[in-house]
Amino acid sequence: MFSSTIFLSLLFPLTISAQSCGTHCALYTLAWSDQFDGNAVDTSMWNYRTGPRLASYQRKENVEQIDGALIITQKKESYQGLNYTAGGLISVPNFHYGYFEAYVKLNKGGGWHNAFWLMCGNGSKTVYTNTHTEIDIFEIETSKPKTMTNGMNFWLGNGNRARGFGSAHRPGKDITEWNLHSALWTEERVVFFENGKLVWDYTFGPQAWTHNYINIWLTTVANAAFRTDDSALPSSMRVGNVSYYQKDYYLTSSTLCFFDNPSSANCPSNAGYSETGSGWTTSSLSGYTKKLSTRYVTGSSNAAATWSLSSLKVSGTYDVSAFIVVYSNSDPKAKYQLLKNGQVVQEDIEIDQTTGVNRWAVIASNVTMNAGENWAVRVKASGVGSIRADTVKFIRTA
Repeated sequence: MFSSTIFLSLLFPLTISAQSCGTHCALYTLAWSDQFDGNAVDTSMWNYRTGPRLASYQRKENVEQIDGALIITQKKESYQGLNYTAGGLISVPNFHYGYFEAYVKLNKGGGWHNAFWLMCGNGSKTVYTNTHTEIDIFEIETSKPKTMTNGMNFWLGNGNRARGFGSAHRPGKDITEWNLHSALWTEERVVFFENGKLVWDYTFGPQAWTHNYINIWLTTVANAAFRTDDSALPSSMRVGNVSYYQKDYYLTSSTLCFFDNPSSANCPSNAGYSETGSGWTTSSLSGYTKKLSTRYVTGSSNAAATWSLSSLKVSGTYDVSAFIVVYSNSDPKAKYQLLKNGQVVQEDIEIDQTTGVNRWAVIASNVTMNAGENWAVRVKASGVGSIRADTVKFIRTA
């Protein structure tokens, strides 16, 4: 049912079809995907969900790949003090803004909570010390197969939820058939789709909430709030493929990776950031998104910060902007440059970091960029006040 075409597009970028989310997803290309067509789970791409949750214990033994599909088996099985077992997978790479989709086929029989969702973590636990965001692309209780939900949860850390929002709808198709569930996450909103139909559009600004890097979760657990239909067991949640598409690049001066210090290869939030000059330190002022630390140095005329985007993945036309963190003692004449393969292509853009409000400032517009090129933004200090560094973004426009 699911061909290997998308897998090949890791080498040759594949643009999202209009069937998935139409004009909402123009210019997005495939960045990561798994077709589950091997003989076993690829542990370079996935971690197993393990441990107790609700009424089941999650085990790696309950997860396998058969005939081009991921199968997460739900069992009536006594294990570690619980009467049921299940499982799930969590992506090894962390992701940021983009389009996420998975083909999913769910089980009959009540008592199971199935979900395709986004949150930081590796599957060993679901309670973390840092503030973070959870995006539920879909959740469903098999005891209520006619009610599908999408959700947004904002966690303060240590299991304390600040706020949660959700939307419910009736599935367009039987949940035991193959369905395409997806979400488009941008800087300002999250848009949810089912089989290409928009089902919820949620405004999600970065100043109000933390836009941290997240992992993909594919999970099923027994829910003690509903009676489990033992006669339907064993049953399973099946996933035909899962994919992540990307259009834009955000580079930060401090990390937005909030779980167990993942490698820069798996969570590239600030992997391309560097500083010159001594005295750089972390500021108490937040950056473009809530809880993002920023960097600064005071009174140094030779200080500079650079955000490097190495080996651009997709050719196109891009707008380049830097987020300006405004403070009274900041640099009134900070100079920004755009570099291509180490050479300056946009001369000094002078920006006053002391006046106005926190904002995005355009460094260059309608820049033609080719795959494989190295691009960077550099900010240089004038020697007056404190030069501040936060985030730059490369937004593809064509």
